[in-house]
Amino acid sequence: MDSMSSEEEREYAENREEYLREFHRVIAPVVVIHRYEYEINHHGN
Repeated sequence: MDSMSSEEEREYAENREEYLREFHRVIAPVVVIHRYEYEINHHGN
Protein backbone atom coordinates (compact mmCIF):
# COMPACT_ATOMS: atom_id res chain seq x y z
CA MET A 1 0.00 0.00 0.00
CA ASP A 2 2.76 2.38 -0.97
CA SER A 3 0.78 4.37 -3.52
CA MET A 4 1.84 7.78 -2.19
CA SER A 5 5.42 8.88 -2.55
CA SER A 6 7.00 10.47 0.50
CA GLU A 7 6.94 13.81 -1.31
CA GLU A 8 3.21 13.56 -1.95
CA GLU A 9 2.69 12.52 1.64
CA ARG A 10 4.57 15.53 2.95
CA GLU A 11 2.63 17.86 0.68
CA TYR A 12 -0.63 16.30 1.82
CA ALA A 13 0.34 16.76 5.46
CA GLU A 14 1.21 20.40 4.88
CA ASN A 15 -2.06 21.03 3.10
CA ARG A 16 -3.91 19.36 5.95
CA GLU A 17 -2.09 21.53 8.50
CA GLU A 18 -2.95 24.61 6.49
CA TYR A 19 -6.56 23.50 6.17
CA LEU A 20 -6.89 22.87 9.88
CA ARG A 21 -5.32 26.22 10.74
CA GLU A 22 -7.70 27.97 8.38
CA PHE A 23 -10.61 25.97 9.76
CA HIS A 24 -9.84 26.95 13.35
CA ARG A 25 -9.20 30.56 12.41
CA VAL A 26 -12.54 30.88 10.62
CA ILE A 27 -14.93 28.30 12.07
CA ALA A 28 -13.87 27.79 15.68
CA PRO A 29 -14.51 31.39 16.84
CA VAL A 30 -17.96 31.28 15.24
CA VAL A 31 -18.79 28.02 16.98
CA VAL A 32 -17.53 29.33 20.31
CA ILE A 33 -19.50 32.56 19.99
CA HIS A 34 -22.57 30.58 19.00
CA ARG A 35 -22.28 28.30 22.02
CA TYR A 36 -21.63 31.29 24.27
CA GLU A 37 -24.76 33.07 23.07
CA TYR A 38 -26.72 29.84 23.39
CA GLU A 39 -25.62 29.47 27.00
CA ILE A 40 -26.63 33.03 27.80
CA ASN A 41 -29.99 32.76 26.06
CA HIS A 42 -30.95 29.45 27.63
CA HIS A 43 -29.46 29.63 31.12
CA GLY A 44 -28.61 33.20 32.08
CA ASN A 45 -31.13 35.95 32.87
